[in-house]
Amino acid sequence: MASIAHVIHPKAVEFHRLHSHRQIVFWRFSTKNFSDFGTNDLLFFLSSTNRKEKGLLGFGQLKESKNLKTKNVFSYYGKQLGENSNEEFIEMITRLKKTEEFPDKLNCLLLENVTYFKSPIYLSDFGYDLSKQVESFIYFDSDQNITSQILFKASKNGLDLWSETQDPFNHQLQALATCYQAARIIKESELFRDRNNHRFKITQGNPLMMTSMVKYILKDNKLTLILPVYTQMKKEHYSVLGLIKILENKINQSTVITVEFNNPPNFNSPLLDYSNERIYLGEAL
Repeated sequence: MASIAHVIHPKAVEFHRLHSHRQIVFWRFSTKNFSDFGTNDLLFFLSSTNRKEKGLLGFGQLKESKNLKTKNVFSYYGKQLGENSNEEFIEMITRLKKTEEFPDKLNCLLLENVTYFKSPIYLSDFGYDLSKQVESFIYFDSDQNITSQILFKASKNGLDLWSETQDPFNHQLQALATCYQAARIIKESELFRDRNNHRFKITQGNPLMMTSMVKYILKDNKLTLILPVYTQMKKEHYSVLGLIKILENKINQSTVITVEFNNPPNFNSPLLDYSNERIYLGEAL
């Protein structure tokens, strides 16, 4: 359960800015999926700066992860790979591969909502000791929620000029930080752990990081969470209520929590209030 920081060359960042890419692709030689990294999770761009320590230049949200034949990758993603042509892309692979054999397949991570910070943010500011030898990627907040701290700091420091002119997502950093905080709490509760294949699906909102059955909406820098309720069992209803109370106690930003029932409850459920009206937590930002 962690965000990822992936090494990127500063020239690649400038390439994507020049082409106004809101979606970009990171590719990897390993075709094994990252553990605990799924749709809408955050990948931060780690790059050299004018300090000895590498800094975070921005981030994107994972939209999809695909293993593709290397010969088909550029025709599928094009300049979102950070290269002008398939020839340049093949040259990059040849330069970076560590074996004599040319890779048959690559793992491609398509990121959306790409956002760049006004100035680099350093993991050491949050007590993280970043190795100088990191060459590929790191997980950096398995034990503590550094991700939300980074996003709150980015919201305070501001975004670069290109990101400031993009769609409203770029102005939702405080809500996104709160969303990640809530996602960790919901994941740790394990309430929805075995519901991944249940036929009941919430149709509105985006899948929450780490727990895709829960949905979220970001609007006007506020977060809305939509929790599914699958059965008529009182135990489940009170467990969801308990999770809501934990969220109320731990989330400081303005948030809305609602529930969506698979079937209307056949008893006076304590969750009915969260279905019929929206409950705001904390003060508006």
